[in-house]
Amino acid sequence: MFSDVNENDARASVKVWGETVAKERRISAYPETMLFRNQTELLEALAQERVDAVGVTILEFDLVRKKVPLSPVFAAGLEQRVTEQYVLLAPSEGKVRGVRDLAGASLVVQRGPPRLSLAELWLGSLLVEEHLPPLVRCAGTLMIERKVSKAVLPVFFGNADACLVTRGGFNTLCELNPQVGNRLAVVASSGEWIPAVFALRANYQAPFRKELVQGLRELHHTTAGRQVLTVFQSDRLEEVDDATLRPTLDFLSRVGSSVTREESATLDVSRSVTASLP
Repeated sequence: MFSDVNENDARASVKVWGETVAKERRISAYPETMLFRNQTELLEALAQERVDAVGVTILEFDLVRKKVPLSPVFAAGLEQRVTEQYVLLAPSEGKVRGVRDLAGASLVVQRGPPRLSLAELWLGSLLVEEHLPPLVRCAGTLMIERKVSKAVLPVFFGNADACLVTRGGFNTLCELNPQVGNRLAVVASSGEWIPAVFALRANYQAPFRKELVQGLRELHHTTAGRQVLTVFQSDRLEEVDDATLRPTLDFLSRVGSSVTREESATLDVSRSVTASLP
């Protein structure tokens, strides 16, 4: 969840987030944060009720929810959307015209923020459909970049054959430089999926639970709340129900076993963030 932030900053960010909610809702709570590096540690903490709320990628949520009920569930909204879409881009006149053309090609992958949690899993599923090997063996050259501009521009300037980025990031680059959109074509695009969530343990009980949930819903209504949300690359939290989550969870169900998904969730150094609200 915080691959671009050091551990102390991650802890501080979550603590300030919780304190902001508590202060604005006049809740007497003192949030503490813990970081977990794998699902086993996370599940143990939830089962033992050592944590009350958790922020995880949707991959981790899919694993955790089957053993520990989580409710309510919130998704981070950005520019009126809680979903993310991924696109495979290549020059309009380049050699990559379809997924099969990735064999032996040079590919740049944007990796890092939670909103990218499903990008490589989606592209990997396309490779499987084309009976191609996994990405690390299929691409001739595989480069990883944190920023969307550093992933897209090598393709724009002809130094790479294709790139995998978010649709939102690509659209922003096109607004800044329309030539990017004119020169690059979308070779493939994913569905609209929720990449990460924040949820409370369903059996978490506290006198201020109702106020806490309402505070999360209304966090973006105050200046302090909006400032905290920017740390999490979002502009609001939106409560999502089973129907809203279903397309994303159905995709995860289609692409393979839980073991495969867990391995995909740890492609990068992913650290789940949980909060304890005594």
